[in-house]
Amino acid sequence: MVDRRTRVTSVQQFRAAEMPPGDWRHQLIDGIPLTASGPYQAHMDLEARLRDFLTPAVPSGFRLEERQEIAPGGPVGYDLFELDLAVVPDVPGKPDFCRPILIMEVLSSHTESFDTGRKLDVCRGLPGMIEILHVSSERVDVALHRCGGNQDRSWTTDRAGQGGTITLASLGLLLAVEDLYGSRPAVSTVRHAP
Repeated sequence: MVDRRTRVTSVQQFRAAEMPPGDWRHQLIDGIPLTASGPYQAHMDLEARLRDFLTPAVPSGFRLEERQEIAPGGPVGYDLFELDLAVVPDVPGKPDFCRPILIMEVLSSHTESFDTGRKLDVCRGLPGMIEILHVSSERVDVALHRCGGNQDRSWTTDRAGQGGTITLASLGLLLAVEDLYGSRPAVSTVRHAP
C-alpha cells in the first residue's frame, strides 16, 4: 500500500501500487499520493443531475466518463488527477487515452481550492480542452471556464447563480442553474475540522 508521505517517481509507479479498498479517491500530486474519502451525498446528487443532463447531448465519437483519470505528464509524470465527469473521445482499445473536451467538477469546501487552482491550471493546458465546468455543492454557484480557441489559448470565465443559465458550447447545451440544483440547492451538511 502506498504511504501518503512517500514520494513516488511517476504515475506508472503510482498505478502499480496497491490502493486501499472501498470508495476512496486516489490522486498523485507532485509525486505524492493522496487518498480521500468518497464524495458526500450533495456531491453525488449534483453529479447524477449533471450526468442526466449531459448524456443525451454527448456528440458522436465521444463518451461521458465518470472518475476519468488524467496524467498530463504521461506515465513518467508526477501528477494523476481524477475528474468527476469528462467528455472524452470514444477511442476503442485505448482506455488510457484521455483528451477531454469538457470537464465537470463538483466542488466542496475540501476540494474547491485545489480544483479551482492547480487542477484548473493544469486542465486548461490539455490539448483539445474546450470547457471546464465547476458546480458548487455548498451554494448555488456555477462557473464555466471556456477556451477562446485562439493561438494563445486565452480563457474566459462565466458565472451563474439562482435563475441563471450556462451554455456549454462543446455540447451545444443550455443548462438552467435551477434545473441543475433541483427544487432546492444541494448543500453539503458535512462540517470539516479547522
